[in-house]
Amino acid sequence: MFITHLHSDHIVDLYQLIISSWHSYRTKAWKIFGPRGTKKFVKELMDTWKDERILRIKNEQRSSIQAFNVKVTEFGEYGKIRIKDLVIEYFTVDHKPV
Repeated sequence: MFITHLHSDHIVDLYQLIISSWHSYRTKAWKIFGPRGTKKFVKELMDTWKDERILRIKNEQRSSIQAFNVKVTEFGEYGKIRIKDLVIEYFTVDHKPV
């Protein structure tokens, strides 16, 4: 998953996506690419819902909890990321007013 920037209209449903993927029996970790601050955001998001997640894992007893394993790679102001044959170029843009 690629997150372009950390505005609420881009990330507000991230935890719902993660928990829903677990409900849908996702068996692999999430790989998230995002700007600086994404690691902190994801950690705080997962920490916020930790107690509820523990209850769900205990009571729902699904075969895998890998959907809750979120690996974040942050990128800087400009550059390229290669994933197999895909190359993604990223750069800073002026996103006023916010």
